[in-house]
Amino acid sequence: MNLTPISIRGHQGITQRVLPKSIPINHLIEMYINELDRSLYTVEEAIERFGDTHHARARGRTTFLAKKSLHGFFTFIQESYGGMLYDIPAQMKSFREHINTQYKDGKLTFHQKAHLLCRINNDKQFTQFQKQECRTLSQFLSEEEVTNISEHHTSTDEQIDKLLKGLEEVPLIKEYLNYVLRQGRLKKATGTPSTKMIFLRKFLRYVFLNKIAAQDIDDCDWNASVYTKENVDSFIYYVSQGRLDKRGKIQTEGNPIRSVGVNNYILALKNFFAFLLEKELNPTRKREFINKAIQLLREKECQVYSNGTLSITDGHDIKQTRSDLEIYMDADATYQEHISKLTKLSQYALHPVDKVPARCYLPKYICDEIIECFNKALKANEDRAGANHKKTQRFAGLIRLKYSIILAIEAGLRVSTIGHIHVEDYTINKDGTGVLQLRFCKGYEPFEAPSLPLSKEAVDALESAREAQEIGSGPIFKKNMKSSFLRFFREWHPTQGKYTDSKGKLHQISMHYFRYTFGANMLDKTKNLSLVSKLLSHRDTAITEKIYLRDKLNEELMSVYTKTDDNT
Repeated sequence: MNLTPISIRGHQGITQRVLPKSIPINHLIEMYINELDRSLYTVEEAIERFGDTHHARARGRTTFLAKKSLHGFFTFIQESYGGMLYDIPAQMKSFREHINTQYKDGKLTFHQKAHLLCRINNDKQFTQFQKQECRTLSQFLSEEEVTNISEHHTSTDEQIDKLLKGLEEVPLIKEYLNYVLRQGRLKKATGTPSTKMIFLRKFLRYVFLNKIAAQDIDDCDWNASVYTKENVDSFIYYVSQGRLDKRGKIQTEGNPIRSVGVNNYILALKNFFAFLLEKELNPTRKREFINKAIQLLREKECQVYSNGTLSITDGHDIKQTRSDLEIYMDADATYQEHISKLTKLSQYALHPVDKVPARCYLPKYICDEIIECFNKALKANEDRAGANHKKTQRFAGLIRLKYSIILAIEAGLRVSTIGHIHVEDYTINKDGTGVLQLRFCKGYEPFEAPSLPLSKEAVDALESAREAQEIGSGPIFKKNMKSSFLRFFREWHPTQGKYTDSKGKLHQISMHYFRYTFGANMLDKTKNLSLVSKLLSHRDTAITEKIYLRDKLNEELMSVYTKTDDNT
C-alpha cells in the first residue's frame, strides 16, 4: 500500500499531514451496516407504530441489500483502483456504468442490478422504514476519512471455522461416513447416517475448539489427544446442559436436554469409536501405527540427547541409547494402550458399572427392593391405567413383570419358560402349593417338558397375575419378557438394565440372576445336588454341578486356605 502522506484541511484552515486510512473490506461493511441498523425501527417499534409485521421484516431486508451493494462497490474499487478511494462521486459513477454494462450484456438481471446499486448514490435515502436519517455511503466514507480498502481481514473465529469446514475432507471422516452408510444398509436400527455425522462433527468441533489446536485437524487420524475419556465426559456434560452451539463452542447458559437426547449422542460416539477400533485392529494398520510410534520415539530420543551432554553421530545411531528392540517394545506398548482406550470408549456409558458374571447371586434385600420398585410404579400408574390404550398396556406390563420376577425367585423359572405359562398349566393343592406342567423348557422337546412343584409364594404370584389381568384362560405372560424388563429399569436409569439399591451401589441386573439366586438358595437349604438339578429342570446333574457347586467349592477352598494361613 502507498503510504505517501496526503493533505487535508483542518477546522482552522490549517493544512495537516496524515497517513491514508486503510480499513479491511469486511470491517468497513460492518461499520456502515451498524449505522444503518441504528436508523431503522426495531421489530417491537415497527409493530407498535405500524401495527403489522411487514415493516418489522423490512429491517432485515434493508440491511441484507445494503450488504450486497457495499460488497459489490468495494470489490469493484479493489479490482479497478487497487483499493484506493480518492474521488468517491466519480468512482461511484464508474461503478454504475460498469453495472449497467453488465446488465445490458445479460450478465445481471434487473433485480441483481437494483440490489447492487441500491446504496450507490449521493441522495439522502429516507424511507418509511427508518426512524431517522442515515448518512449516504459517500458521506460516510468522506467523514470517516477512508482512503484505502484493504483485503478481507480473517478473524481467529473465521480461521477456525475454515479449518473446521475442512473436517469433511479429512480421509478418516470420509472413511467413517462410508462405514456408517454401509452399516445403515445392513442394520436399520442404527440411526440415520446424517444424524450420526452431525453428532460426530459437533464432538470434533468441540475438541478442536476447546481442547487441542484446530491446526491438528488433518492429523486427527493419529492425534491420540482427541480420543480420551476426559474429552468425551466433558462433551457429554456440556451437551446434556445444552451449552454447546452448532460450532461446538461453549456457552455460559443453556437449557438441559432430555436423557434420551444425551443417549443418542453417546450411541453415535460409541459407534465412531467402534469403527476406529475395528480400523486399528487391522494388521496393516497396526504396522503403520507402530512404525509411526517408533519414528516419534526416535525423534524424541534424538532431541533429548542433543540437548544433553551426549554426542550424536547419526540420526539412527545414537551413542548409549536403547536398542532397537526396546524402542519397538515401547511402540508396541503405545499401540496396546491406544487399543485399550478405544475399546473402553466403544463401550462408553454415562453411568459406568463393572461387568458382572452370568452367575450372580442377588441378596434378599436387593430382591425385596426390586419388588418394591414395581409396587411403587403400579401405585403411581393405577389411577391412569384406564386413561388410554397405551397406559392400560403399560400397567398390565408392570403387573406381568413384577410377578414374573417373583416366579423366577421362588421357582427358578427361566424367562423363556415364564412366557409360555397358560392358566391351564398349573394346579393348586389344598395346602396352597401347586404343580406346574411346563409347555416350553430349554433343552427339552415340547412333549418332554417336565413338571415342577410350586411354593405358596409362586402360586400366589400366578394367581395374582391372572386376577389382575382378568384372564380366565390362555397365556398369563408374554414371550418378550426380557426386553420388557430392561425397558422398565431404563425408566429409573439411563443405562440399560441397571439398578441402584438403597445403599447407593449400582447393579447390572439380568432376569437370569433371579433363577441363579433360587438355585443357590435351594442348594444351601437342601444340600442335595440331584434335587436342585430337577427343580432347575437340568437334564444332567453335571450342568448343576458346573454352575452352582463349583462356585461353592471355590468359596470353601478359599476359607480352608484362609484358616490354614491363620494357624501357621
